[in-house]
Amino acid sequence: MSGNLSNRSAPAAGTKLRDTGDAEARKAHILDRAAGWATAVGLLGFVALVLVFWSRLAAMAQAGGWLLLLALGLLLSIGMSAGIFYWFISPVIGAQNRDLADVAEAITAGDLTRTPSS
Repeated sequence: MSGNLSNRSAPAAGTKLRDTGDAEARKAHILDRAAGWATAVGLLGFVALVLVFWSRLAAMAQAGGWLLLLALGLLLSIGMSAGIFYWFISPVIGAQNRDLADVAEAITAGDLTRTPSS
């Protein structure tokens, strides 16, 4: 393995990693890509099913059509969970990874006084 493996991080100035110069050229972490797709599929699927079956939702719920309601709830929960991970949790993890990578580079350069900022 080589290159920048941390989550959404750009190489800091003075590091040995090569900066591509283009933020879009950096590859997102697999968890970020999966969370992005799950957010899109979950939320768009929820909206599409609600729009398509809006007239039937109340009638189906009263007549025992709980599978569609279960599918809607599942899509909404997948989309919201992935969105929370993608927009709130992943950036925090990425910042911690960048900080730890900077500390590791400082230690390998001989600066044993450097500690993580948090």
